[in-house]
Amino acid sequence: MKVGTDGVLLGAWTNAEDITNILDAGTGTGLLSLMLAQRSSAYIDAVDIEPSACRQAQENVANSRWKDRIKIINVSLQEYSNCEIKYDLIVCNPPFFSKSLKCDNEKRNMARHNDLLSQIELLEAINKLLAENGKFVLILPFNEGKHFILEGVNYGLYCNRLLKIIPGPAKKINRLVIEMSRLRQYREENELMIHNEDGSYTGAYKNLTQDYYL
Repeated sequence: MKVGTDGVLLGAWTNAEDITNILDAGTGTGLLSLMLAQRSSAYIDAVDIEPSACRQAQENVANSRWKDRIKIINVSLQEYSNCEIKYDLIVCNPPFFSKSLKCDNEKRNMARHNDLLSQIELLEAINKLLAENGKFVLILPFNEGKHFILEGVNYGLYCNRLLKIIPGPAKKINRLVIEMSRLRQYREENELMIHNEDGSYTGAYKNLTQDYYL
């Protein structure tokens, strides 16, 4: 899976201020790690179960100015969650399709379908790896996101910030960008429309992502 709008939105919206260490769970090409390294001084561990994804992420990191702060690790999140490290920030653009039609490309299926990482497994891993005052940020389709927020309460993880993504005029919300923590507090909610009527990007989308586009 190459660079897509979901990943760019997640990386641009995530608050990485005053963060010491970051876990990029399911790094893919390394997009989120590179985006967060660009505007923080944190050290970043980026894990992915797929060997070829890790090789591509490593190549991308090696060609960046932040290669000394990003470590690519070829391992499943479930296995990695048994380590002793606790993270100030965990980000994830997870596989989200469940029991849906798959294509013939096995690697694409792995990136898009949650057969290898269910919502419950993701929450269990985050609960183990997140520092007491840490934050967890992810992006999900609208219905899956609502379910994830409700399920998170069972693990003591609460939605503190929420960005509702609208693809364009007269369209319904199709994505949720969710920030969770162990603190139960007032939830900040906002909406972001990506495209104008003519298909161009909105000013709000450009303002959010401008640091990452040439």
